[in-house]
Amino acid sequence: MRICAFFMLALLSLSAPVLAESRSGEDGQQGADTAYKAAMDEGKQAEKKKDWKAALEAYRRALEARPGDSEAKKAVEKIEKKTGVLPAGFETDFEMPSSDKDQHGNPVNVRMGKQADAATCLPFEIWFREPRIEFVLAPAGSFQMGSPESEGGRNPNEGPVHKVVLTKPFYIAKYEITQAQWVAVMGENPSRFKDGGGNLPVEQVTWEDCRQFCAKKGLALPAEAQWEYACRAGTQMPFWFGRTVTVDQVNYHGDYPYGGSPKGVNRQTTVRVGSFPPNPFGLYDVHGNVWEWCEDVYQADWYARAEASKPDPVCSAGSTLRSFRGGSWIGYAWYCRSANRDGQEPGFRGGFIGFRPVKALPATPGKK
Repeated sequence: MRICAFFMLALLSLSAPVLAESRSGEDGQQGADTAYKAAMDEGKQAEKKKDWKAALEAYRRALEARPGDSEAKKAVEKIEKKTGVLPAGFETDFEMPSSDKDQHGNPVNVRMGKQADAATCLPFEIWFREPRIEFVLAPAGSFQMGSPESEGGRNPNEGPVHKVVLTKPFYIAKYEITQAQWVAVMGENPSRFKDGGGNLPVEQVTWEDCRQFCAKKGLALPAEAQWEYACRAGTQMPFWFGRTVTVDQVNYHGDYPYGGSPKGVNRQTTVRVGSFPPNPFGLYDVHGNVWEWCEDVYQADWYARAEASKPDPVCSAGSTLRSFRGGSWIGYAWYCRSANRDGQEPGFRGGFIGFRPVKALPATPGKK
């Protein structure tokens, strides 16, 4: 009897770790199942709120909790296709929008009911975290650059009209850089008009100042071709919205109208960025408010040169001047046309010149 009892005790002692390990495995599986269900529920709730970033993060957690799960995998793929993901190579300073409104209360850019380009899966809008700068996607494409001789207010430096091909998509700031954004990077506010709570565009900044701002944040000034392409957003009229303009659409000197429009208010100041409707790419204030510095050397006869018609053209020599585009609050309406261009010395300051930067895409955009 003692021998039997001894063997029974030995058997129990050997089986105890196995039982404990079995219970531990069961507990672990239950924990994974609980985490999976919670993550899937969180993703579905985020989808209902159109919080795409949160939905994608939740579904990815569900897939981690249950690797290979078809439902979680399909959910991740669906959100990635719908919203896009940041291309490999982007700094962690960028993120996807997490709401339908941006910091100015304007809608997050949605094109054709979608949040991402179907061909590349690149999101139409991304945000720089600190300082917060919104960017929208300008897809690769071609357009007719310049203005025809029949366009009212045209200057000789706007022709001849020539086809330009931009071979790479790029991100461009949704708004002109604000005073608050400038101060966050550069420390001081050089602007003449400071009555807008930081949301007025920065001005009295030189081309050199703007280049320094961009260098600090891994950004760049747009080429003239990029700027006009983004401004037009697929249109070919004097303004992206048509052949005439009013002070309800653009901030310019209202005493000098264009295209048969009546005179309007002369605000004599800049206005808060995002005060007027955006163009089809989701860009605000491409006409008026402040002129915007571009990367190019300014050459009045640049469009007549063969280099201007090459893919991704940038004028890089031949003058000490630098280009700027878009018109301003102090300028006449015809200066605000898509094709209008001018130049100044890179050290010039004026209460009517600001900028909006671009962010180049990595070499393999859209690949995950």
